Amino acid sequence: MNRQLSELVDAGKGVAIILVVIGHVPGRLEHAPPFLQASKDIIYLFHMPLFMCLAGVASGFTSARLVSLPDYAGFVWRKFERLMVPYCTLSVAYFVLQWVAQSFMHFKRPIDLQLILTAFVDPGLGPMGPLWFLYVLFEVSVLYYALEMVVKSPGLWCVVSVALVSVSWPQMFGIASTFHLLPFFALGRLCCEHAILEKWNPWIGLVTTSLVFCAASHLATPLVSQPYVSLLIAAAGSFACLSAVRLIQGFGRHHLLALIGRYSMAIYVLHLLVLVLFFRLNWYLNGADMPLLGTVSVALGGFFIPITLVERGIAKSRLLTTLLLGKPVRTG
Repeated sequence: MNRQLSELVDAGKGVAIILVVIGHVPGRLEHAPPFLQASKDIIYLFHMPLFMCLAGVASGFTSARLVSLPDYAGFVWRKFERLMVPYCTLSVAYFVLQWVAQSFMHFKRPIDLQLILTAFVDPGLGPMGPLWFLYVLFEVSVLYYALEMVVKSPGLWCVVSVALVSVSWPQMFGIASTFHLLPFFALGRLCCEHAILEKWNPWIGLVTTSLVFCAASHLATPLVSQPYVSLLIAAAGSFACLSAVRLIQGFGRHHLLALIGRYSMAIYVLHLLVLVLFFRLNWYLNGADMPLLGTVSVALGGFFIPITLVERGIAKSRLLTTLLLGKPVRTG
């Protein structure tokens, strides 16, 4: 992957993780302001498809090495270590903490076998629901490269995965989410294969995709649950963001976004701890939500506290890095 594309992917991840943190803020407040709730509703239309598309772009050269079953087995293990080890670590940590805390705190669901199984059988509904994307990204990556072992054609699998969206898949094991997001991973692979993002005119792309996003979201609101309408909205929103990032990159103002993007895994797995800790502590002390300035400050902490924790502590321990992040953070 050339440096320009690598920086574009990092900056795109920076935008995506910013959207994730903003989208999680209303859920941590007892009475979220209407504009924050509206922002969350818009962000949730495309932020995870954007992440999945970027994951497809970033993995663009991986398949060149997957020429045999041992190669594929090694790839599956690396993905498990990168994505599922942090998911399992944080799940176990949560269960231990709740088991200790439930002796003096009230929880909606006490620790039992069913709750533990839910975290691994239906990740979106379990106590680690906010981290469902790690679980699903592992499944998408493993499934997509199994398909490319048969026929290496991102265009073909992009079309096939879009067709599969209309199937009613079961929710268990994240299967429905996997097939909903598979087209975006395939689209990212297609973009990498044909250098689409490098050739893409960002001005035209930003205008056209923004218009498509707004028109589809506004005119098809009653139909948004239909798979192909939501697919179109998510694709338009994702490419509008990528076009904006290309413009920012063209002006040389993308470095902070790229930095945040390189720490996106750490921010993703740790930001909820920051949000819950500060918002709940404030509610306990004051009996009310934070004012807007305080809410913005905590949201910013959701980015920079995880980065500081990684630089000052986690990154110095190979064991902690493996358990929480899957691999060392690429800082430059």
